[in-house]
Amino acid sequence: MMDECIDILKGLYTAYPLEDRKIKSVIRKLKEVRENLKRVTEMQRVTLDPCPFCGEVTMVVAGEYEDKFYICCLTCYAQGPVHELVEGAIDLWNRRIAP
Repeated sequence: MMDECIDILKGLYTAYPLEDRKIKSVIRKLKEVRENLKRVTEMQRVTLDPCPFCGEVTMVVAGEYEDKFYICCLTCYAQGPVHELVEGAIDLWNRRIAP
């Protein structure tokens, strides 16, 4: 579906050269969205360790400070260390030592 949208937009900027920059910008954004969706799909396969505070296994990846991430327990709201990458936040969470 995403690839079809990109192909349609490529056809549009050929037909409407005055709108070239705007259409190319939309194509770039769609490609970014496609790459992010691939990353999310890959991240769904990652296993998070249980919360070291309450033992809960339901966690969420949260964003903070624009482009930084951390893991948050949905039961006791414990938060893992902040990292620039989602993968890094997961790794830091899984290496935490129980209190």
